[in-house]
Amino acid sequence: MLAIVAPFIGTLLVEQGVNIRVVQEILGHARVTTTERYTHVASDLMRDASKRMGSALWGDG
Repeated sequence: MLAIVAPFIGTLLVEQGVNIRVVQEILGHARVTTTERYTHVASDLMRDASKRMGSALWGDG
C-alpha cells in the first residue's frame, strides 16, 4: 500500500515546498536521486507561478 501512496505523498510535500531531504527521510529513500523524481512537479508549478506573477506585475504581453 505504501508503494502506491508514496509518490502521491512525495509530490504533495514537494509541491508544498518541503525540503527534498526531508521528503527523502519521510519516504525512507536511501538516495536523494530517488526522491528527486518528484521535483519536476514543483518545477512546473514554480514556472507557472512565475508566469502568473509576471502577468500580475507587468501585464500580459
